[in-house]
Amino acid sequence: MPGNMNNEIKSLLRSRLFFNNIDAVNTLLDPVKLAVKALEFKSTTFADCFVELIKLSQRINFLPPISDQNFKSTCIELFNKRWKQFDFDLYILSYMLHPYYRGKGLHPMVFRDVCLNAMKLLKNMGGGENSCSELVAQIRAFTQYEKPYDLEYVLGIDNVFL
Repeated sequence: MPGNMNNEIKSLLRSRLFFNNIDAVNTLLDPVKLAVKALEFKSTTFADCFVELIKLSQRINFLPPISDQNFKSTCIELFNKRWKQFDFDLYILSYMLHPYYRGKGLHPMVFRDVCLNAMKLLKNMGGGENSCSELVAQIRAFTQYEKPYDLEYVLGIDNVFL
């Protein structure tokens, strides 16, 4: 029996498919490792979490084909399940308002949704119609680098914490 198992292991290691599968798993584990490492810092923000989630979803979508056809679909299913547990509106708002990201790469329709969600949050905190209009104007000026939001944010030097 042990000789049989040794032959199976040798055969597996000689198979190109084995190394393709290892490469596929590594393709996914590397961004997971980087995401976990990035999120362990005390300075991590919701925006940083959002960016890491987006990076991970991209890696899952671009997984190379492997022998286990269910692997990629299982990864997508698990990612989507976890994604639904996040308060997406809050994460995307924080991404839009982070001075480094400023909503880079977001579809123009997302801006409207983010503003509506920000207005809803402001109203829940006691803000009125005027304060909501002012907030939308400030967000628009911020994302377009208008004064007083025209200064560049330097990653690693500037601090978003008060």
